[in-house]
Amino acid sequence: MEKFEQTFEAVSETTGEIYNVTFVSDGETVKAQCTCPAGQKLTLCKHVLKCIDEHTDIRYALTQCGLMQIYEEHLLLLKESEKIKREAKSVKKKFERLLLR
Repeated sequence: MEKFEQTFEAVSETTGEIYNVTFVSDGETVKAQCTCPAGQKLTLCKHVLKCIDEHTDIRYALTQCGLMQIYEEHLLLLKESEKIKREAKSVKKKFERLLLR
């Protein structure tokens, strides 16, 4: 993997504020940083995720260092957890209907 540093602008959907998302590779791994409040706390923010989703070169770099597989696992588990939440809500409504009405 080649060494690189790329910075992208990400616009907050709620405030319209512009944040900088930077990806840096030392040739072995990739690190990301965002200037948003969550990013400043070293929390994986939606701006970093959006840049990963929008930029094939970043996804390629993540694949090269083995991080893309972990990201894809995260996405799969997130999708599964959202499905489980919907199912739990549906069962709760059914229980509520049967118990309280």
